[in-house]
Amino acid sequence: MDSPPTRRKLLATAGVAAVSLAAGCSGAGDAPTGTDSDDTATDTPDPDLRVDDRYLSSAFPIEFVAPDFEERTGFADDARIAYVHWHGADVSHWHQSPIELAASERRAGRTRFLLEGADAIPLGPDERFSQVVRPAAGEDAPVRTTVDGARVDVLAEAVGEAELLFELRVDGESGWLSPPLPVEIV
Repeated sequence: MDSPPTRRKLLATAGVAAVSLAAGCSGAGDAPTGTDSDDTATDTPDPDLRVDDRYLSSAFPIEFVAPDFEERTGFADDARIAYVHWHGADVSHWHQSPIELAASERRAGRTRFLLEGADAIPLGPDERFSQVVRPAAGEDAPVRTTVDGARVDVLAEAVGEAELLFELRVDGESGWLSPPLPVEIV
């Protein structure tokens, strides 16, 4: 016969739930959201993920990956430098952040804007889609970026903190803007 839960067990369970809620994520894996068997899942795409006539991934719409990542369909997993876990426009956030750099250090990566199904959108000057990566604080940020197609170089110019915004552009117009990616320069 099962005994009633002790106060200690109840407090431990409540503590784990509170930590999970405060962290902003209830799951640690790469399973797309909305695949659980709960009744709140929906097949309606999030309008905040709409880009032209398509939708970015409702799980992980953007990955910043190692520059030598071999392009394929699917999530980059261990090649990720950082990635956005999507929970909605106002609560989505980057995992594996902040990116840490030493002053005067340059870090290269490639951006992958992912559609549902985890196919990456081709980026570049000869493509319909391009990107802009810029510090959220503008000219005052201790970090600079250069972009060449999907490649992004981040240069840490001085000790401090910054945030980078990744903007997907469609035919030269803004299509989607990422949550800010924290960067810590030591």
